[in-house]
Amino acid sequence: MMLANVVRATFLSFLPVIGLLTLSSAILAQNRPSSEGALNWVGASNGEIPANAMVGGSEPGRRLYICRAEYNGGVHLGKVVAENCNFGWGGKEILSPFYEVLTAPQSLRIVWIAASNGRVPVGAIAGGIEADRDQFICRASHQQGVHPGKIIGSNCNISWGGQEILKPNYQVAVLRRNR
Repeated sequence: MMLANVVRATFLSFLPVIGLLTLSSAILAQNRPSSEGALNWVGASNGEIPANAMVGGSEPGRRLYICRAEYNGGVHLGKVVAENCNFGWGGKEILSPFYEVLTAPQSLRIVWIAASNGRVPVGAIAGGIEADRDQFICRASHQQGVHPGKIIGSNCNISWGGQEILKPNYQVAVLRRNR
């Protein structure tokens, strides 16, 4: 059953700490049937991938997990690569060693709905925020891979090769409950 309302993410403030980042938060959803059915953002650092992490894409030789990190007054969606959460901002690829990874229990699943030119389907998952606007999870094909990113304006913005890449054709993450 597809959730009827857009899933909204909580805004976290990252604290510069030594060691593991232990903060986590649940994405809030209107009319959510129970707390055990929630998506969660789990704090991680330096390449860690928590249990039940959501795969958002892949490139030759590795899976790309959905992450988010605080930067320049916002929380930005991206992918875990090596030791960092990589995301696009200001035309560049930003690397953050402190981040959160999207996780979900087996009772939930994410499906990817084709979209373009800024379209956001009903049930899309918001996981970031910038300038008081939600950022929705998307992914797009680029250079022999599929890369998770964020919808900004008319594009899915992904990071690759040190740059922020804008893709007008993409897929959007939508939450569905397994039956």
